[in-house]
Amino acid sequence: MSEREDAARALRGLAGVNDVVNNLQVKSTVSSQEVQRAIQAALERRAAREARDIKLDVHDDKVTLEGKVHSWAERELVIGAARGTHGVRTIEDHLQIWA
Repeated sequence: MSEREDAARALRGLAGVNDVVNNLQVKSTVSSQEVQRAIQAALERRAAREARDIKLDVHDDKVTLEGKVHSWAERELVIGAARGTHGVRTIEDHLQIWA
């Protein structure tokens, strides 16, 4: 869940609020290099085998994932590691599953 979505959800619960138009933009204070290092560290903590075959491309708050994984579970692990990293807003998934 992003900070933007958290703010909208908090307002929707207030008495008298009928609608929320969420135009908030959350600007990341984290550099692309910090995001890339954090994702790689998370992958290595979870499963070194998966991290070895994954290429990360980080531009601002967008992460592109490329490479081979061995199952849907490994794919979800890689995407989850990226999604859970501070500073990541969008993920472009180009992972391939190789059984």
